[in-house]
Order: sequence, then C-alpha cells, then structure tokens
Amino acid sequence: MREILEKALRNKKNSADYIEIRAEKKEVTTIHFQGKKLEKINCSQQTGGNVRALVKGGWGFISFNQFDD
Repeated sequence: MREILEKALRNKKNSADYIEIRAEKKEVTTIHFQGKKLEKINCSQQTGGNVRALVKGGWGFISFNQFDD
C-alpha cells in the first residue's frame, strides 16, 4: 500500500500546490454464536482512503475503497 501511495505522490507532486493522502487498512474478525453453538467465523481485510489536492487555486477530493496500480 505504501509503495502505491508514494508512486502517486511522485507522479503528481509537480502539478499540485498541496496534496494530502489518507489511507487505512483494517482487519476484521467476526464470530457468530447461536446460543452456545458456534455458527460462523469470518476474517476479512478492508482498505480505503482519500486524496485531497490543491491545484491552481481549486480543491479536488476523491475517496477510494480499493488499491489498484
């Protein structure tokens, strides 16, 4: 994840006056019981974040929930 964000900054740093990137990676474990009986266990990862940029006096904002190249 860090490499993708650093690459994005390198590619855009000359065209923007200010760039702010926030990213989050979260691991979730869910356990379901019905009475004393274990029904289900699930583990998952969630990623997402947002980018805010100031270019030529105008602000832009985007949010994302997946990291792709």
